Amino acid sequence: MGTVKLSSKQLFSIMVLFELGSSIVVGLGMEARQDAWITILLGMSGGFLLFLIYASLFKGYPDLPLSEYAQKILGKWPGKIIAILYSFYFIYIGARVLRDFGELIVTSTLSQTPLFVINLLISVIILYGGLLGIEVIGRSAEIFFAIVMSLGVVFIGLILVSNLFHIENLLPVLEDGWSPVLKTAFPLVLTFPFGEMVVFTMFLPFLYEKSEGQKIGMYAILLSGIILTITIIFQIGVMGAFQAASSTFPLLDTVGKINIQDIIQRLDPIAILILMIGGFIKIIVFLFGSAISLSTAFSIKRWKTLTVIITCAALVTSILIERNYLEHIQVGLNVVPYYLHLPFQVGIPLLLFLVMHVKQWRAQK
Repeated sequence: MGTVKLSSKQLFSIMVLFELGSSIVVGLGMEARQDAWITILLGMSGGFLLFLIYASLFKGYPDLPLSEYAQKILGKWPGKIIAILYSFYFIYIGARVLRDFGELIVTSTLSQTPLFVINLLISVIILYGGLLGIEVIGRSAEIFFAIVMSLGVVFIGLILVSNLFHIENLLPVLEDGWSPVLKTAFPLVLTFPFGEMVVFTMFLPFLYEKSEGQKIGMYAILLSGIILTITIIFQIGVMGAFQAASSTFPLLDTVGKINIQDIIQRLDPIAILILMIGGFIKIIVFLFGSAISLSTAFSIKRWKTLTVIITCAALVTSILIERNYLEHIQVGLNVVPYYLHLPFQVGIPLLLFLVMHVKQWRAQK
């Protein structure tokens, strides 16, 4: 992996598609109803602060992923334990994203197909991409990025032309005050999707222009936050806050309402294509992050074997984690942000950040 390199444009494309990933599928921040778009802006602000911590660690160890510099900061064995924990964390979150997209396909398109079969087919594509390497994924992301942005603009134009958007659905602003907005933004929207950028602590060392790492991450968070905000505004503007919040996949329902003279209609398959592109990037980044964490921490040379094992583990986990999609969503909203995301996205990086700077201060003294 030492010879792998990513250009600034490739890493930026991967980051934006990763951030959109599954967050654009579910109704992000809909617990705040018509103020959901405010929660995204607040969560994005917190995401900037988190990425500054990740970038500071990267500047301290520009040639190492988190799994390696954790050993230098905390010691060999505590660092290895952290590397193992991050590997399992990335597999689990990747499996949750895989479950999201498997359920999306089953619900919207292939209702008679078992979930396992859908997830297996997605996993085969993920495995193929993983075996090709991150450089191939980076080049693919550049193409996918252009496709997703172009189709997104087209959908917005079609919604406006169809006169589906009603600004009054976004009113009144802050009807119940700031309390529900802040409770939704922190930690839910902060950790999903913005805090998930912690996985890129494994990828930043492979950047050609290492000095660009912080800037690329901040720009990616900004653009993805703006896109998510616009998406939520249009979902609420088209369907209303109550219907958007109760919808399983509000983006599909929004796009499904487009109808121009009974000619341009039923655009759901194109929307699913956009969603699957983001899902593919997000899953493969998490599984790559897991593989990097284990391989660098324990000097594992059999990269392809490790990739196969991790992909199979994510596939099995995606089926076994919950009994149904409703339970899957409830765990994702009420358990994962507090007991997994906060420790791995905030707690451990903040600990490493503080210990690193204390050591640097002592060295200067």
